[in-house]
Amino acid sequence: MIACVLMTTCMIQAIQGVLDAPQLDIARGLLEKDTHRHGTERTIEVLWTDASSIIGTLEEVTYDIEVFYTGQEYAVHSDSVERRPSLTLNGTHSWMWTSPLPLQCLSHSVRIRARHRADISDWTQPKEVEGSGSDGHDVYPKDDVVLAGSRKKFCCIIPKGAQLKEVEYRRSPVQSYTRVEQTYIVEVTLVPSSRYGDAVSCVIEGDQYDTHVFVGYSPEVHNFTCETRNLNVLQCSWIQGDDNLVGPSRKTNYTLNGRSCENSVQCSVKISAHQEDVMLLLTAENKINRTHLNYTTKPRYRVYLESPRGLNVLDLTSRSARLDWAWPAGDLQALPMRCQILCRGEVACEDTEETGEGLHNVEIRDLHPYTNYSVKVRCASAEHFWKWGDWSKAVSFVTKEDRPQPVDVWATVDTNKSVFVMWKELSVKDSHGKILDYELSWDGSSKTAERTQQCVIISSGEEKRRVSVIARNSAGSSPPSTIITLPSPSPLADVKEVHALSGSNGSLELSWRPEAAASCGYVLDWIPVNSQDTCDLMWKKIPAGHNSTTIKSAPNEAPGSVLAKQDGLDVVLSWNEIPVENRRGFIQEYLIKYYPSSHQNIGPPKTRFTAVRQGRMQEKFEGLLADTYEFSISAKTSAGEGPASKTKITVTSQTHQMIVKSIVSLGFAILLVIIFAFLLYRKRTWLKERFYPPIPAPRLDCSTSHGIYNCELLQIAAENVEHTRPCKLEPAAGDEMFLSSFPVTEVDDGAAAFDNTVYLLANAPGNEQDSCWGQPAALSDKATYQNIPAPNSCVQPPNTRCTTTAQCYSPQSPPVHTEVLPCSDSYQTLQDACQEKQPGGPQYRCDCEDHVFSAVVHSPISVSSSQPLIGDVFDFMGNTLSDLGACSDSYQALHELVQEHTNNEQ
Repeated sequence: MIACVLMTTCMIQAIQGVLDAPQLDIARGLLEKDTHRHGTERTIEVLWTDASSIIGTLEEVTYDIEVFYTGQEYAVHSDSVERRPSLTLNGTHSWMWTSPLPLQCLSHSVRIRARHRADISDWTQPKEVEGSGSDGHDVYPKDDVVLAGSRKKFCCIIPKGAQLKEVEYRRSPVQSYTRVEQTYIVEVTLVPSSRYGDAVSCVIEGDQYDTHVFVGYSPEVHNFTCETRNLNVLQCSWIQGDDNLVGPSRKTNYTLNGRSCENSVQCSVKISAHQEDVMLLLTAENKINRTHLNYTTKPRYRVYLESPRGLNVLDLTSRSARLDWAWPAGDLQALPMRCQILCRGEVACEDTEETGEGLHNVEIRDLHPYTNYSVKVRCASAEHFWKWGDWSKAVSFVTKEDRPQPVDVWATVDTNKSVFVMWKELSVKDSHGKILDYELSWDGSSKTAERTQQCVIISSGEEKRRVSVIARNSAGSSPPSTIITLPSPSPLADVKEVHALSGSNGSLELSWRPEAAASCGYVLDWIPVNSQDTCDLMWKKIPAGHNSTTIKSAPNEAPGSVLAKQDGLDVVLSWNEIPVENRRGFIQEYLIKYYPSSHQNIGPPKTRFTAVRQGRMQEKFEGLLADTYEFSISAKTSAGEGPASKTKITVTSQTHQMIVKSIVSLGFAILLVIIFAFLLYRKRTWLKERFYPPIPAPRLDCSTSHGIYNCELLQIAAENVEHTRPCKLEPAAGDEMFLSSFPVTEVDDGAAAFDNTVYLLANAPGNEQDSCWGQPAALSDKATYQNIPAPNSCVQPPNTRCTTTAQCYSPQSPPVHTEVLPCSDSYQTLQDACQEKQPGGPQYRCDCEDHVFSAVVHSPISVSSSQPLIGDVFDFMGNTLSDLGACSDSYQALHELVQEHTNNEQ
């Protein structure tokens, strides 16, 4: 049935000879990749459906498509595509076109028609793809990336009613443009832009709209090469082409064998140690283009070793050492290697080279004893040499000591027939260690010279002696150097004729007539003219066959490694000692000259002479002003001054450093004070108990009375005390005492009140008839030790009289205590009790008109106070203590009290 319908349709179309227009379903703009942020659209997608009249046509049908700017009569783009008609009614076809302008610039219209053989359908109604030109204002495209040298279209959309002044590219106006309603279209030739892009601007009255374009090149790769450092990883590197595009969305991305490369100039792939050929594909891609590079390499031909790790010195001797190291992770055990050992030392050493598989240790030989050396190692492949690997870190060591070389010995005899044996100090090269001393031996005698000596007087006389000298260090003794001393010069000793030529630069040329008898050569010795010491003699041995030489007296080398270092406003100058072989004598001192650059042409430089001290090779210059200073230093022997070494230093102001140091010091001091105060606060209780212990308050402890006195007597109510007058008790002559008095104050109700005032009295030892009153001391509620009278002084209280100025306070004397008893108006009974003589007890004398009645009792006295301890006055009652009584209406009770006390004392 369907076949019949199709055949019928075809027959009808053939008869009619007309095609129906296709149905245009969709015409829309598509967002570009990576431009969603700006919403840039360039591509138009068109979808249509075949007309029913051509469904099932076995031949391909041609479709014509045209694109217009909306409102324009001519097409901006035309295209024709062939499609086989669908077999169903809903079969669709698609077509896409990328506009040279962003679709936001203008609205686009699309139409389509079909052609089959000679038959052509009508155009469909246009489908519009709307842009922003009708109501927007901006510049498009946004942040576009374009190949340098190409031409590019931009559009400016301005608001309705606005007038465009000009379009600028790279701040230069564009001369020609096309206008479509509110949209202005310009086309420019692009040049490489800066890394931040170039601006395209649309300028209107009072406003401006901008966009940026990034112009670059297709990615290029130059000098692509690969090498391996451990036969596990192949590292490849290259040089980028002229690519100025930056940013995550614009930069060039690289992949090596499909693996993304984080670095834009190198990448790596894993390999095996015995892999022969490695095929590599490097891809470089940016928003402009994509390029590929194919490369084939042999890893074992491109070995670039890393630096040896952990270089160490083993099996160290006086003349050799073994170096050991390790390789970083890798498969290098079977790799043939060649390694270079770079050697530097105080005594020259040769660089060496060793070979071996997986080399990790070598032995270096021909070293010098007791010498500082520094060595480092690098290696390369010995199988297929590509390049030397990296140097290891240098390692330093000192070879062990060895026996010294023989010393150079000479002898002379002065006019007193004294024999002087001299030898030259061994150089660093010949000493083979630290020289401890020298030993001389002759005719069974021996003598030891310190290492700083080079001259010894061994004897005087006419004998011939054979003297041997050896130098010793911790490794042993040098071979002996022997010289035969003669009492007088031998017949062959003198050269008859010596010619001296004037020299220069501290040198003197000498020549003489050859002597046939000089089969062993000549010895030339000399001494400075101004020297008074025979040990200043210097000599030079000349081989046989030579009859001339040059004497160079001054040092021929300047002090080395001269360094000036600033320390505040001071400069410390340091240098190295001149080697022995270049001193040409004994260095007496160093000559230092210096001057500031600002005064260089004003006057001569300042000069300082520095005495030679063992191990001291530096000098300090204090208090220099801020300036640039030039220092020169040279060594000086008795023959003159040697060459100089120079150095410069700029002394800068150290004000800021002084301020910083002051602030730091002040802060540190404040911190110490805070810490100290905190510790004192934490320990305040301990400190108070340790240095200021609490003083017990005066108290009466009735629990320790032991029945000697009645405490109830001390608790007499005020209303039971009659009006009394002061009563004074004085000890018998010769008694030493302290008198304690409590004055009584009159009150209105007839009661007696006691004032807290204590008077003290003490007889001075040896002054039995002298007595005086002590200084009144006020007592508060708590015990105090104030108002202490000075020794040998008395202060007279009110209404009292001192009869002598004897000593008031004598803590060494046995204390005598006073008991206070009040007196009443009828005090006859009390007077009788006071005057009663008791053997062995205290003696009393009453004077009730002037003073309070007092009894003398023993009481301890504080050594820091002239006041009795009140509590002890009542506690210490064991020997001569009298109970304190009170006056009452009954004189009998008081009399019994005194009588009871007298009985207790007996």
